[in-house]
Amino acid sequence: MVQASISELLHFLSPEGEALRIFPSLKGLMLDEPFPMRYPIILPLLHDGLKALSLRLSHSDYCKLVVQIFHKTPNLERIELWDGYGFDIAVVNPTAPPIAHAIRPLSSLRSVYISPILLTLELMDVLSSRPCLNELSTCSYRFHIRHRNVHAHGSVLRPIPKFPQLTDLYIDSIFLMGFGQGLFQASNLRALIVTFMDGTLDLAGTATELISVSFPQLKNLAIEFPEPRISAGPMPATLTIDAINPLLRLEFLEVLIIEHPRPPRIDDHALERVAIRLPHLRCFQLCARAFKSADYELPTLRCLLPFAQHCRELITFGISLNASIVLPPIDCANVAFSHSLKTVILYSSRIGNETFRVVNFLSSILPPQALLRHLVSPREMFIEGQSRTGQRWGSVDHFSEESSVEEVRQWSTVAAALVLLKHGSFENYC
Repeated sequence: MVQASISELLHFLSPEGEALRIFPSLKGLMLDEPFPMRYPIILPLLHDGLKALSLRLSHSDYCKLVVQIFHKTPNLERIELWDGYGFDIAVVNPTAPPIAHAIRPLSSLRSVYISPILLTLELMDVLSSRPCLNELSTCSYRFHIRHRNVHAHGSVLRPIPKFPQLTDLYIDSIFLMGFGQGLFQASNLRALIVTFMDGTLDLAGTATELISVSFPQLKNLAIEFPEPRISAGPMPATLTIDAINPLLRLEFLEVLIIEHPRPPRIDDHALERVAIRLPHLRCFQLCARAFKSADYELPTLRCLLPFAQHCRELITFGISLNASIVLPPIDCANVAFSHSLKTVILYSSRIGNETFRVVNFLSSILPPQALLRHLVSPREMFIEGQSRTGQRWGSVDHFSEESSVEEVRQWSTVAAALVLLKHGSFENYC
C-alpha cells in the first residue's frame, strides 16, 4: 500500500520516468525491495550525481531494471547488490541478470559488495578491469582497517594486471579458487577474508600457498572454516602447520585469524616459528573458539612465551590449547607480553584442576590491563559485519561441546582471579 502510494506520486511528478530534481544533492540511495515491484519506484530517483547505491531486488526486477539503473548512474563509486525473491528457483529462472553488461561503463567504481549468487565469471572479468576498484566482497564480513590509494610499482611498460588497485577482498573460497586466475593477480592486496565452503575444504593448503605467493603485501588475513552447528555440513579436516607455513612468508602481516571448529594439531615449537617470522602481529587468533575435543597433541601454555617475546605489538591473542600442562610463573621481564595486549581468548582450551597454577603463570606474563574473555567485541576481533545467517564473526558459543560445566567454571575462575590480582585483592577472592 505504501509502495503503491509512493509510486503513484512519483509517476505523477515524472510521468516519463525521468530523474526528479527534488533530490539534486542525493549522493547515496538504498532500496530493499526483495519482491517484484508493481512500479519501478527507483528509476525516477536516479541521476548522474549518485555515488553510492545499495539494492536488494527480486530476480525479475534485476533482469528488467539493472541496465536502466546503471545507465542513469554512470558515476557510481560504491554498489551493493543483494539477491531477493526468485534466485533460489533455478529451474524457473535460469537466466542470470545482465549485471556484467550493465556495470561495464562504470569506470569510477571503488567498492563492490555482491551476493555470491549474482557473481559470474563474466562479471569478475569486467570488475578486474575497473581501474579504481579497491574493495570487492561476496560476504558481509570486513576488516575495520581500510587500505586505500595504493599505487602499483614497477615498469609502466609491463601489461596492466587484473584488479590493479584492489586492496580489500572478502570472498567465499569457491570464488577465490574458481576465479583465481584473475584475483591472484591483485598484487596490491592488503586485506583478505576467505570463508571456506564445504566443496573446497580440501583446498585449504593450496589456498594458503597461493595467497602467500600472490599477495606479498598482505597485512590483514582472516580464514573461516565452516561451523557444522550452523552450516549442517561436514567437519573440516584438522588444521596443521602445513597449511600455516606458507603464510610465514607474509612479512608485513599484522592480523592473522583462522577460525576452525577443531583445535589446531600444532606443537609449541611450530608456533614459536610463527611468532619469530611474524613479529608485527597485532592480532593472532588460531582456532580460538574451537568447540570439538581433540585426541591429538595440542599446543600448551608454553606457546604463549615466544609471542610475548617477539610480537610486541599484539592487541588480541587467542588460541585453543592444552592448559592442563602448566608452567611455573615466569620471572624474566623480557618474555612478558607488552602493554599493548588487551584481550586474551583461551576459553575453548582444555584445562585441568590446578587453576591456581594457571592463574600464577598467566599473571606473570600478561600486562595488568589484559582481560581473559570469551565474548569478544567486533573491534577486538578486527572484523565487523554479519554473515548471511546473521552471525557475527566468532559470535557463536564456542565452549567445547564435550566440556563439563565444571571446566567452564574453572576458566571463569581463572578470568576472575586475574581481574582481582590486577586490583590486588586476590586474597579476598580465595
